[in-house]
Amino acid sequence: MQKSKTSIMPSKDFCKYAEEKIEDITTSDLEGEILRIIDKYSFGDRYAKIRYNTLSLQERALFTEENLEKIFVKYVDDKDPNFKRLRWLLRRLAQVGPPEGIPFF
Repeated sequence: MQKSKTSIMPSKDFCKYAEEKIEDITTSDLEGEILRIIDKYSFGDRYAKIRYNTLSLQERALFTEENLEKIFVKYVDDKDPNFKRLRWLLRRLAQVGPPEGIPFF
């Protein structure tokens, strides 16, 4: 084992580390921006409901059907789709409940 690449940690810490890593992976800048908006209004609570109407018009403009479809297509058109990440993203989008996200599925 290489000490610089290997870490032994309690399972609780590992679970937190793994969750942080899945959050770091985005398919595009657009996805990253949408997630930053969700984080801004959820104050770090990954299960908090966010009222869509509390978003600014500029922020709501990112949650269009066209933009969400671009993100979803990148996930499902991949040679080896990351369904865990897609599930995680859908759960985060559900916090806001953008009406435009449903038609794709």
